[in-house]
Amino acid sequence: MPFTDDTLQFLFEVRVNDSRAWFHENHARYDEHVITPVRELIDAIAPTMRAIDPELIIDGRVGRCISRINRDTRFTKNKELYRDVVWISFVREKHVGLPEFFFEFSARGLRWGCGWYSAPPDTVTTLREMVLAGSPIWQAADQSLAGDAYLRLYGPSYKRTRHPDADENARKWLDKKDFCIMGEMEDIDILFSPELPAWLSGEFRKLKCVYELFLAAHQLSKGRHEI
Repeated sequence: MPFTDDTLQFLFEVRVNDSRAWFHENHARYDEHVITPVRELIDAIAPTMRAIDPELIIDGRVGRCISRINRDTRFTKNKELYRDVVWISFVREKHVGLPEFFFEFSARGLRWGCGWYSAPPDTVTTLREMVLAGSPIWQAADQSLAGDAYLRLYGPSYKRTRHPDADENARKWLDKKDFCIMGEMEDIDILFSPELPAWLSGEFRKLKCVYELFLAAHQLSKGRHEI
């Protein structure tokens, strides 16, 4: 089943009510309008993800490829219990610093891409070295983004460049504090379209070279650390 207005209505209500009792009373709506279409989306794009990397985890369970709707409030000032946003992610193995593919939706819009929420410092250093060396893997990744309407380097940059002698294109990468390629869209009509799986598969295929760059940086940094 496709996503519908009921999907976003549930996400609005769970955030407004922010109550465990309300969520448990409405769990059937969560399963029907949120989890079921998310799982169907994962199943639909699974062949694309396996073609990109056969080692990616494809598992339509909450806590695996599907985000948890409840928040961990133990270590944050924000004590809201539930999110009004849902995302899926694909990674080889969780919690070891590997890059991920992700797709996120809410009433505010869509976000998708490849990278890290916070890349391991050794990986960031290695990736910068690859950029400075003009690595063919980096050049392929950079070229794959050229002229794209949505996908771009995302995240904070240093206020002052640390590599003034590098060319302008390389500095785009070198001056980032973290590495993630992301697209954003406020128009969410594609979420309700039967074309969503094909569109998202196409967006993830565009990111294959970026993923290979990020994966290479991770593997090189890991090998260096073990030495």
